[in-house]
Amino acid sequence: MKTINLVVLLNDSPMGRAYLRGIKDAGYKPKLILNIINKKAFSQDRNIISIIPSGKIKSYLMEKIQHNSNFYWPNKLLKEKPNQVKSIFNYLRKQIKLSEEAFYDVCGKRSLKYYSDNIINVEINGFADKNFSILLETYSSSTILFTGGGLLPKKLFDIKKLRLLHVHPGILPYIRGADGFFWSILIRKRLGLSCFIMNAGLDTGDLIKTIELPMPKLEINTKNEKNIKNTYRLIYSFLDPLLRGHLLQNIIVNTNNNIDTIRGKKQDIKKGKTYTFMSKKLLKIALNIISK
Repeated sequence: MKTINLVVLLNDSPMGRAYLRGIKDAGYKPKLILNIINKKAFSQDRNIISIIPSGKIKSYLMEKIQHNSNFYWPNKLLKEKPNQVKSIFNYLRKQIKLSEEAFYDVCGKRSLKYYSDNIINVEINGFADKNFSILLETYSSSTILFTGGGLLPKKLFDIKKLRLLHVHPGILPYIRGADGFFWSILIRKRLGLSCFIMNAGLDTGDLIKTIELPMPKLEINTKNEKNIKNTYRLIYSFLDPLLRGHLLQNIIVNTNNNIDTIRGKKQDIKKGKTYTFMSKKLLKIALNIISK
């Protein structure tokens, strides 16, 4: 398998694994995976990790705890909501010809070595950590894929030649901000995806490619708050990540291993709107639209 000049800034989660699977299904492996371990999550006084001296054992434990936390919901829902999971798979199989093998990759069962020969674990105190800035400077000669995990500080975009790719679940510039998947359902009546080159603004960078897909009809339950929460988790464990991975795969296939040559088009940021996380009331309405 060929290597592409792409550094994956990995938040090891269903989203991160979907991107890695998209790269692999495009016929490539990234030249490097930077597996980000956020030490902030282990800084609480009551957390046993915080009292273990730094070293290999502590690093190993932090990676395992973070991994188990990030993949808790997809694995739990896979066992407890098999019909709902299956309905998502059936939609994806029809729309993007997703294989069953790729579908289950978002559960995090594989070693990262399956996706790349080069993996480096990087411990940081959040994205504002000075060491994180140094890390980005080190790899700024390569295209870097940002797989999520929080908002990046604006000052990072002062780094010369920094080129960060990201995929947003909504058609830009019309739907920016949080919960783009669900705002797309309410506002545009279709699912939307946009790949862009990040800048200091929120979802305002130069656009590389956008696609829209028809609404799914899923076996989901919105009868009470618990079911709505689980359905929200279900969407962000399987459907949203795999659609983003598909768009990345499509872009890589079309670059013919020249991802560094991709140039985006400026957005008209006067159009559209930046949305916040959706209220419970609107979320239920959006979920009912895609419910059978």
